[in-house]
Amino acid sequence: MASSPDPDQPKRHGEQEGSSPSISNSSPPPSDDASRSLESHPQQPPPLATGGQPDHQTPQPQPYQQQSQAVGYPPVIGYPPGHQPPPYPHGYGPYTNYGGAPPPPQGGYYSNPTYLPPQGPPARPAGAMVSGLARGILTAIIILVVLSAIFSVFSYTIVRPKQPIFRLASFSVTNFNISNAVLTASWDAKMFVENPNHKLTAHFDRIQNYVYYKDPGNYLAFNSDSPVSVGTDANTTMTLRAWMINNEQPNKSLLEEMENDRKSRGSVRFGMAIRLIGTFRSSSWNVVERIQVSCQDITVTFNPPATTTGNFTRTAGDTHKECSIYVA
Repeated sequence: MASSPDPDQPKRHGEQEGSSPSISNSSPPPSDDASRSLESHPQQPPPLATGGQPDHQTPQPQPYQQQSQAVGYPPVIGYPPGHQPPPYPHGYGPYTNYGGAPPPPQGGYYSNPTYLPPQGPPARPAGAMVSGLARGILTAIIILVVLSAIFSVFSYTIVRPKQPIFRLASFSVTNFNISNAVLTASWDAKMFVENPNHKLTAHFDRIQNYVYYKDPGNYLAFNSDSPVSVGTDANTTMTLRAWMINNEQPNKSLLEEMENDRKSRGSVRFGMAIRLIGTFRSSSWNVVERIQVSCQDITVTFNPPATTTGNFTRTAGDTHKECSIYVA
């Protein structure tokens, strides 16, 4: 059976007149000492948002409401109803910068979140340095080769050597005999060589001469001769000798043609080819050329036809026979 409220007992916070007191297990309201502590130390409002300007209105203290207290936890402290926090000092507000430092810039200290402060260049590995040195040396070598080639072409264009002149002075064959499809003979020739260059001397070495009949590809005799040197604007005579090649004979049809020419006309037409290396030198540079000399239609007369010795028959009024020159 509920008891009637005492008219002399003061009403609790949160109760309205005419309402019956609620029965709960909540803790009693804070004492007078706690109320005075809250009045002397009011709760501060939340800090100012970025930019230095408040983005909402200052929150007003809400009326105190009695809340239930969990077992084992202290009571929730708040402002008692009807009390306001003390005012701020003159010249200061809730968002005043007390330290005097400017607020951070809008968006933080780095507007670009992907930006990083500049850093020094990374250290180059040892292999990269060696590779760079090798490329430098290779470039220098290429430049030197190109410059040398340009200088050689320029010098060759200015001081281009003139081709030497080769003339056949004499040509003879001895011990010429064809028997049982076997040829035996030896050839001797003298070649007149002239160097028409005014500033370059000529030196000829690796001289090889060939004697053939009709076809230069099927030669009869072969021999190597000694080197020859010719001064500027000078000439000399080159002696050439050729013998039958051991164990090599022309085919039988060629032998029969040569024998018929000697017996019927008393003469045989031979040819001579000379291959050599020509070096033209000056005080500063030299030029090396491969030269081939060709003397064709060398008529050798056998008198009488049965003799084994024949000599070169010159054209009337000519002392030498001109030979063709090919430079490679």
